[in-house]
Amino acid sequence: LHGTGVASIAVGGQWPHHDAVGLAPDAEFLVYANVQGNEGLAQPFEASALLDALDEGAVAILHEWTDPFSQPTDGGGEVEAMMDSVRAQGLLQVSPLGNLNSAGKHLEVVVGDCADPGLGLEPAEFARLAADVDHIVHPAALVNHVLSYESLFGANVVGTAELVRLALTTRQKGIDFISSVATTHLLEQNAGNDEDTPLRPKITLSTRYASGYGASKWAGEQVLHHAFRRFGLPVNIFRGDMMLANRRYHGQINLPDVFTRLLYSVVTTGIAPKSFYQLAEDGSRQSAHYDGLPVDFIASAVVGICAQPHQGIRTFHVLNHHLDDGMSLDQFVDWIEVAGYSVKRIPSHSEWFRQFEARLRALPEDKRQRSSINVLASLSRPYPAHERMFGSKHFQAEVRKLSCGPEVPHLDQAFILKCLDDLRRLGLISEPAGQITVAAE
Repeated sequence: LHGTGVASIAVGGQWPHHDAVGLAPDAEFLVYANVQGNEGLAQPFEASALLDALDEGAVAILHEWTDPFSQPTDGGGEVEAMMDSVRAQGLLQVSPLGNLNSAGKHLEVVVGDCADPGLGLEPAEFARLAADVDHIVHPAALVNHVLSYESLFGANVVGTAELVRLALTTRQKGIDFISSVATTHLLEQNAGNDEDTPLRPKITLSTRYASGYGASKWAGEQVLHHAFRRFGLPVNIFRGDMMLANRRYHGQINLPDVFTRLLYSVVTTGIAPKSFYQLAEDGSRQSAHYDGLPVDFIASAVVGICAQPHQGIRTFHVLNHHLDDGMSLDQFVDWIEVAGYSVKRIPSHSEWFRQFEARLRALPEDKRQRSSINVLASLSRPYPAHERMFGSKHFQAEVRKLSCGPEVPHLDQAFILKCLDDLRRLGLISEPAGQITVAAE
């Protein structure tokens, strides 16, 4: 198991390959306990080591449980009970044998492709999964705001239909579907603008930015609604906007998304507009809001909601609803400067865009491909400062019941500094002129 920025990687970790573990260049690696002997003797030491590692601020634990001649533990020991406790507190744990071989905890990876018929699986494998799987979580998608609906149809629509077929084969399995906020623009506008508003029965395809992606998610949702109406298939639909970096893990950031590209591009070009939003009548910046949430919060919320049994079809708008908090792209640029990076503000948005495009096109190919160059159309005009947000009352109500709640979090300075630190750790931007302090695990 490894993250981005790995210096070397080899299959290993278990005996006799202890030195063949992929490590990031800046990783702090500590062999905390080396316990040998029978299982009854080793388990109390291992359980104690788990608690100590948690107290010392460990980010991840690699477990070695067996020698090549013995069997894994059976899932009922003291150590595994402690692992469950520590896992619940958010500590990543990895075993070369999977998440142990105990019942209900084993992870099996099956390679397929949701863009292919039968999910790219052999018929016998599809049939096995249909019999063994009891629930389906569907986050897979071809996420691209430039491609057309036709180009996205296979992965995003056919793939969803194939998962419905899996859900209905042998025995019924509920589906949790990660959709997109892009479908909120394809609702029956005269029937409201919240999670209870129905989808339009018919839409017109266009070449507008991100319209193809939105249409593909609309079609995927329609497939699921049809499956519920005809077969009573239980479904949860989560419409998310920008799913941003994890708040805890260094170097874990989604490089291809438009948010990361923009941070990278502002730092690299050293310029930004006076405002990314329409100015007030007196020419001043207006308070605005950026709709994004850290992925660790989203994942916790989705898992918590999906754990609740139900027999219907439910839709949740996974949105940062704090419209009046002033957390905007303009504020993020202010924090880029706080981090120590020099940014020149250009009064005219159109002049900034002209210079921005020219500077991006002048970058070397590798830097250009990491920049906003391929999504420039989304930045060509100032955004409205006060865009309407779709209602998310059901999502907010559920978050209040969960451990990740009780409130949907705000984006803040610490989060933006962490994102910049991620880019720096990955070697994509230089050290800032000032000293940056990042409070992440």
